[in-house]
Amino acid sequence: MRIIWISFLTCLLVAGGAAIAAAKSCGAHISYEHGHDGCTNIDFKNGTLVIKHENRYLETVEITSEYELYVNGDHVETTDEQKVLLREFYRGTEEIVGYATHLGWEGAKIGLEGARLGVEAVGNLFKLAFTSYDSEDFERDIECEASKIEAKAARLEDEAEVVEEMADDLEYVARKLRREIPRLRELDWF
Repeated sequence: MRIIWISFLTCLLVAGGAAIAAAKSCGAHISYEHGHDGCTNIDFKNGTLVIKHENRYLETVEITSEYELYVNGDHVETTDEQKVLLREFYRGTEEIVGYATHLGWEGAKIGLEGARLGVEAVGNLFKLAFTSYDSEDFERDIECEASKIEAKAARLEDEAEVVEEMADDLEYVARKLRREIPRLRELDWF
């Protein structure tokens, strides 16, 4: 029976590692909902920030790593002051994507720890049935491990609040960009 559990856990670890490796190769992508209008998709492709609205496939905003602006494939001339805003928006988005990616990986690791604890709990049920290990031992061990996972989740939640504050700051920069750049103002979703 022990060999079966070890094989099962090994399969879980291998599958989890393969899933993480596959996701890392896809690049950074974030979607966020805003009201009843749908979602905005944000990608970084070869150093260019690409922003698309899910319901308006032909409308695209791109900001290059040199802070050049393209709307629907057309280059938009910008002033030095507008470039400063574009740089702030690009870097802020880059930072949020980095944090969000980190939070996603950490969340996935916490989820795997929870799954591991579930498997461990099932294994401990067998210990209850066939050894001197009793229900108090079982409860103590599971609660101890669960509290560690809960603490990690609480820390992750605190980090997520920081990202939320960063997103609020970025929304402020986006409003300034809309106000300053007529082509962006024309897009009612940016």
